[in-house]
Amino acid sequence: MYLYFSSDLQYILIMKLIVDTHIWYYLGIDNELYNKVKCLPIHPTWVNIVELSRTENVVDKEDYTRSAIQKMFCFKENVIVASPPNYLANLKSNNEDIIVDPFLSSCLDFTERYACGDKIDPNKYKFSLSSD
Repeated sequence: MYLYFSSDLQYILIMKLIVDTHIWYYLGIDNELYNKVKCLPIHPTWVNIVELSRTENVVDKEDYTRSAIQKMFCFKENVIVASPPNYLANLKSNNEDIIVDPFLSSCLDFTERYACGDKIDPNKYKFSLSSD
């Protein structure tokens, strides 16, 4: 949670905003929307990173997906790298030590390269949501 003070010294409590992966696509194509929310505590998640790196859209809708990933990276200081079960377990135990698992690490590496302009050869692309 975040605590902000307004000009009249009243406080406003703002929770972490965790958005569905589709929201990253909208932010990627709608700069007006992005400008309205860029100051909010939006938190990219493990699920967002995995979905954006493992979707067929990286080949079929390259610019659309790349812009979504680039907008997600605008909030990289807020990223939640723990998988959903681990994140909830850490909340319950007040443990803030997060280890990035190798699967997510490979997804992060891919999204970073993809956001910077790397392309995928459609002839070599094999779609799979599994970590194998």
